Amino acid sequence: MKTREYMGKRFTKPQQGRSEDIEGIKVGKDWKVGSDELNIILYRRHIRRKDSKEYWEIHGFFATVSGALHELVNQEVRDTHLIDLMTIFNKIEELQKEIQDSRK
Repeated sequence: MKTREYMGKRFTKPQQGRSEDIEGIKVGKDWKVGSDELNIILYRRHIRRKDSKEYWEIHGFFATVSGALHELVNQEVRDTHLIDLMTIFNKIEELQKEIQDSRK
């Protein structure tokens, strides 16, 4: 892992890349919550088109775990394209169950 320096302190660069390299708590099949010395990091799973390999990309940096989970829920709701209220409600319930399951 690469390190960087900020205000005289050394920090490791957040991970991004192959699935087996990313450490964190898996939430559902497409999300992981990890951390570095400064942030909570939300990762999203992607599949490369040319070779169908899985990789994880940084979705965002957050000050708290609750902030990262809040963004996860908001992004999934946005991904429904806000079709109707029932779709949004069902997606939120599904995500709440995935978050609860990741605690086990």
